Amino acid sequence: MKFEVVRMVEINFLCVHKKLRSKRVAPVYWHRSLNPKKLIEVKFSHLSRKMTMQRTLKLFRLPQAPKTPGLVALQKCDIDGAFKLLTDYLKKFALVPKFTRDDFEHFFTPKADVIYTYVVRVIF
Repeated sequence: MKFEVVRMVEINFLCVHKKLRSKRVAPVYWHRSLNPKKLIEVKFSHLSRKMTMQRTLKLFRLPQAPKTPGLVALQKCDIDGAFKLLTDYLKKFALVPKFTRDDFEHFFTPKADVIYTYVVRVIF
């Protein structure tokens, strides 16, 4: 296996002109709206013909509590373990982003209205 660090950027938002979408220029994009009411209000999304706002909200509603036991927001004490889990997982792939521990802490530490990172704490 070849190990080489190549400096590059990652762009994880793709916008293709409407006329080009049928030309197979972009991969298929699928997502789940977390705040459909706001997305409809700002015209990012729209209600389909037979759908009401109430039905849309019910369709996209999330459970009140997480279903994964032990799921908590990442804290400072979790950084080392979460960093190790990520770097070990990324070893499976040929092309990966390379994070230093400081990079990981900077990009993954929860910041209100910016990023929310969660870990599962298993208590034995």
